[in-house]
Amino acid sequence: MYGCAQRLGARRSPLLFGLTIHAQHDSATVNNHTPGQDLQALVDGAERDLVLVAPFMKARVLDQLLKDVSDEVGVRCVTRWKPGEIAAGVSDLGVFDVLSSRPRASLRLLPHLHAKYFRADERCLIGSANLTASALGWVSPCNVEILVEVAPTDPRLQEFEHFALSKALIATAELRSLMEAATEEVLMCQRELDVPVSATWQREAEDRAHEATADITMATWLPAMRQPRGLYLAYAGRWDELSEASRETALRDLAVLDPPVGLPQEVFARVIAATLLQMPMLAEIDAYVSRPRRFGAVRNVLASKTGQSRSEASDTWQTTMRWLLHFLPDRYGRTQPAHSELFARFPSAILHETP
Repeated sequence: MYGCAQRLGARRSPLLFGLTIHAQHDSATVNNHTPGQDLQALVDGAERDLVLVAPFMKARVLDQLLKDVSDEVGVRCVTRWKPGEIAAGVSDLGVFDVLSSRPRASLRLLPHLHAKYFRADERCLIGSANLTASALGWVSPCNVEILVEVAPTDPRLQEFEHFALSKALIATAELRSLMEAATEEVLMCQRELDVPVSATWQREAEDRAHEATADITMATWLPAMRQPRGLYLAYAGRWDELSEASRETALRDLAVLDPPVGLPQEVFARVIAATLLQMPMLAEIDAYVSRPRRFGAVRNVLASKTGQSRSEASDTWQTTMRWLLHFLPDRYGRTQPAHSELFARFPSAILHETP
């Protein structure tokens, strides 16, 4: 009854379907549209503000959705970029180019995003469908998906939208290039190399890390493993080369960063580098150290944002600084001109700017 419909030329499939539920007055009615048809209608009706949030976005689908939207409408998209997912084809970097061509559009990145939320002015759809052709019912066979129309005035939805837009990192051409290079390396590894990490190890890591990361929020995550060189040892399952404390902190960090399985050390480092720049707290640090900052200044910022004591914040910044210098050595630099070290984005800035 609820068939998949291709965007150009309707084509129905009796086996797989999508549907949209409209919730009104404590009751629900099911219509005969695919999620894509209802989402397209929502987007086409935008007059002022359009917010599209989904972990997977395909450029062709986004371009189709926006083709009749006026350039006067503000368009804000939130998604996530992971090299492994981009390499698998479930998302792509071309959404950056689609939005860059519009005068009032932006793309933001939020690690660990899973929600699907679409708002056009005073109308809103939430549910399971990503911005992909199979999720929206534009190809056959399609996914089994659902979208529900809800009131955007619900405080929980308003809180979610504020969080997503305020905590996500605005995507840049630089980050796009970094992610593209990391994705190409992942693809090369998948074609040419055997996977060095067993499925058993991956399941063990996920089980142990679930407990370890129960108190972590993505908005405030900072690296826990003091020696970043050891992260790959944990990733590769080389337990005998790590202390128990290092194993625990490495699992916390790997659970958050979620790198693809099977990478050699050099590619692993580049994937981690691209992922670090998307983490909200690290993005704030990156902006703060656009000019040289003394150790104590960064420590005080971290203490105010995390609620840590000065001593705890000192340890956190020392660890974070090691990670940034290890995984992004061409982006950050450190020197110690007069008893207190300076840290800045781009090594040359330290030599030519004053704190």
